[in-house]
Amino acid sequence: MSSSKLTAVVFVAMMALAGCLGATEPAEEDVSSDSTTFTIEAQWINAPSTIVVGEPVTFVYSIVQNGEGSVVATPRWIQPNFQDGVGQWSPETFSFSFVPLALGEHIVSISFANNGQTVLEHEPESLVHVLTVTELIEPAPVITMSPRIVLEAPDVIWFEGSINHVQPDTCSIRYAITNGDEGHIGLNAEHSWRVLMDFTESTDAETITLTATCGLYSIRNDTATTEVIIEGAGDDADGDGVMNDLDQCPNGIGENEGWASIPVSDGDGDGCRDLDEDDDDDNDGV
Repeated sequence: MSSSKLTAVVFVAMMALAGCLGATEPAEEDVSSDSTTFTIEAQWINAPSTIVVGEPVTFVYSIVQNGEGSVVATPRWIQPNFQDGVGQWSPETFSFSFVPLALGEHIVSISFANNGQTVLEHEPESLVHVLTVTELIEPAPVITMSPRIVLEAPDVIWFEGSINHVQPDTCSIRYAITNGDEGHIGLNAEHSWRVLMDFTESTDAETITLTATCGLYSIRNDTATTEVIIEGAGDDADGDGVMNDLDQCPNGIGENEGWASIPVSDGDGDGCRDLDEDDDDDNDGV
């Protein structure tokens, strides 16, 4: 090889090593975006219309999706006072639960929004539902206590009884005695009471009137009385064992007819024989 050709080969090799030969611009990547879109359609699966106050409620929905994409769902619960309520949200089970504590109309909604790069073709409408919360009808309390206590002489007594109610912890018990004494009585764990009452200064029969007011949502009450009879005190015209000032039939059937007021024949202790004198044997006003 001639020296001129050798020189040319060496020069080309040096240029190549230096990157001056054969260099090309890198091909531009295709950055055109994927035009794929997706759609969703949501609907309620479980959406109660009415419920009793204080009971838990769960709303469940489903989503039908066409195409690949991701959405995020946001629940909202608006109470009758227009304040937002707090519930338990479970995206995995598509459910929203809460316990309404206010009467009236509650608005529950689930809104949806795109949560990815894929285009959501149509903005989905929110699911909206009205839940009506109604009153819990709680029955009236029932007081159980003795209608009569007989003392041979003025003395202290154990006054006891019990309350039956679906929400006994809500009960407030108040008593009033004809001697002017009054106050409140607390219930124990068995929803009953046993308290000492002093009748050592009494010279006549006394009446204890007890009123129980109970209810978490429906406030109702019951009233019962106990006659504290002190033998030899006061007048008893018909001799039935009930003093005149407590006797609803003071000149009715009694000693002359061989009858005395006892719980079996005079359930409310008003001095009127249930069989033929008393139209309201249990003194409940009915």
